Amino acid sequence: YVPGGYHPVHLGDVFRDRYVIEHKLGHGGISTVWLARDLQQGRVVAMKILMAATSCSPDSPFLRHLNSQDKSTGKCMEMNGASAHHPPFFPTLLDEFTIHGPNGEHLCLVTEVLGPSLDVVQDCCEQEMLPVEVAKKVVVQLIQAIIELHNCGIVHGGISTFPLLSRFHTHLGKPVRRYLNETHYNAPRGRKLLKGSPQLPQYIVEAARFDELVELCFESPAIRVIDFGESFFWHSQAVNKLVGIPLLYAAPEVLFEENLTPACDIWALGCLIFMLFGCTNLWRGFDYKDSLLVCWTLNFGQLPECWWGKWEDRLTFFEEDGTFRSGLDVAADMHPGMDMFTWVIKRLHEGMEPIIPRLGHEEVVTLARLIMAMVKLDPGKRIKAKDVLE
Repeated sequence: YVPGGYHPVHLGDVFRDRYVIEHKLGHGGISTVWLARDLQQGRVVAMKILMAATSCSPDSPFLRHLNSQDKSTGKCMEMNGASAHHPPFFPTLLDEFTIHGPNGEHLCLVTEVLGPSLDVVQDCCEQEMLPVEVAKKVVVQLIQAIIELHNCGIVHGGISTFPLLSRFHTHLGKPVRRYLNETHYNAPRGRKLLKGSPQLPQYIVEAARFDELVELCFESPAIRVIDFGESFFWHSQAVNKLVGIPLLYAAPEVLFEENLTPACDIWALGCLIFMLFGCTNLWRGFDYKDSLLVCWTLNFGQLPECWWGKWEDRLTFFEEDGTFRSGLDVAADMHPGMDMFTWVIKRLHEGMEPIIPRLGHEEVVTLARLIMAMVKLDPGKRIKAKDVLE
């Protein structure tokens, strides 16, 4: 809450003579998000207020594009086998305006109210495992959403988790205020902010808890794709774009900072599908670049020369011909020469053992083959989004 930072918001504040703040939904690195009542339409909405230093929302151009396609002839959704009859997979941008406050000018985006993210939902489930039928419905919707994105010329670039739609705002409970009771607050560069400064809110509102909504979300799960901060428009040619995505969802071309195509979404989607069914990461424990590249090399074989030569620490783990150096420690379930299918089946069995009797071994094998088709090293050989659905 400094110049260029967040806008101080209080319960009952009214914006644009229309939106009354009722609760806090959350906050992120560049915004706070609030539950508001739209007095004109008689409905509740989500209002995102960006930091003043953020002159534009990374989501806006993509949501505008998707919303305009949705309202037109529907050709964007009907191309390449996608259907215009499925539910919408992207938040509707209901309103967009700017407000002036003590910390500067803030862009505000108004959308429908979204619910808990998939990772939060999964954490709240027994054994951190989505019910099988819910997982199946969510995966189908995820695939349909990516088909629609790609048909509309958009690469998401940051697939890792998405929220389920929430229509249960009445279950959020009463907002809790935390009053500021310090005499001053540390600010950047040692500057002090006195209590009562207009740059600060009088109190902080605790974000609503969504854990009680999990069971309600299962009744009719509906996914929404958000967070377009890493997205880019794509028109048949690879795009020179650096994207920030969790390492465990990053395709090789992302790691090696090469030009990108929709295939990077397919890789990330494959990792997310594995997470939803396997209840763990496909590349277990490999949360830094070298360990991830070791895993890929052991399972795929020596990386293509264009990447092998860029890996500066490769000789720490492998001979120049790709042979694993003897005497090095390796994870118990990683064996040099283990093929990718064996690896995926092994990882699925480890995470899914409690649900295999319900899912069936043949379905597990089919799922493993699908994921293998999605995480091929060569982007050009990965399955297309429309083929994933088939």
